[in-house]
Amino acid sequence: AGPVLQSLVDELSETASLAVLDGDMVIYTGQVLPSKLTRANNEVGKRVGLHTTGVGKAVLGELDDARILKLVTQSGLPAPTQKSASTLSAVFANVERVRADGYAIGDEEFEIGVRSVAMAVPGAPTPMAIGISGASTHFNKDLIARAVPALKKAASVMSEALIGAREQ
Repeated sequence: AGPVLQSLVDELSETASLAVLDGDMVIYTGQVLPSKLTRANNEVGKRVGLHTTGVGKAVLGELDDARILKLVTQSGLPAPTQKSASTLSAVFANVERVRADGYAIGDEEFEIGVRSVAMAVPGAPTPMAIGISGASTHFNKDLIARAVPALKKAASVMSEALIGAREQ
């Protein structure tokens, strides 16, 4: 995953991360940091809520509604910030948006001052997502518009690598 994440950092100058479903949360399993000082708080090994991060929401978008209900009920919907979805209806509204758009946005729901955009890796044996995150002061619609095609390409490369590994 390292080279794929590095290509996102090179193109977008934001922190790039890979996260995998782990129980009722996602765990960051890979990350490449940009050289600039502003970095998101999502280090490798950190477990975070499915409903409060871009990568988590991207994973939720891949799951069926019954599994989502089970996972978010199990987690209890903790709200790290005032912007966090804290009801089932808000979580499912976010999931529907992810399914319609093909990507997820995290807007200061996990940490004030940090935004993210993420996309599920199709065909992964364990649901996973790849995303970028950075300071909300400059994480605007233009950056998201550039990030979506870059993430789509990165998710496709990751998917092909995973499928190739399974076929060997």
